[in-house]
Amino acid sequence: MGADGFGQEEAEPDVKNKQIEEDRKLGLNAEITRRDFLNHSLLGSGAALLSTACPMQVFSQEQAAAGAGAAPDPFSGYGGVGDYADANGNTLPVVQ
Repeated sequence: MGADGFGQEEAEPDVKNKQIEEDRKLGLNAEITRRDFLNHSLLGSGAALLSTACPMQVFSQEQAAAGAGAAPDPFSGYGGVGDYADANGNTLPVVQ
């Protein structure tokens, strides 16, 4: 068991003082307000989201990969499945 009672040796006073001085130079002894914490948390979250794909892009990629169930034109929309594949009301050929 170390000198501090937790199984680790106590750091030398010179090393500890040097670390405290470096921490002070970096500003680690300054108070952090709630506003600063939240602003920087939001900044970090926003930066993380910038590198991800937009949900609409992911959805369009999934639709393109599916291919078979996609509507032939934007007017008609989703038609149905099986026997009801063409039963989606006024399709573009009917209106024209």
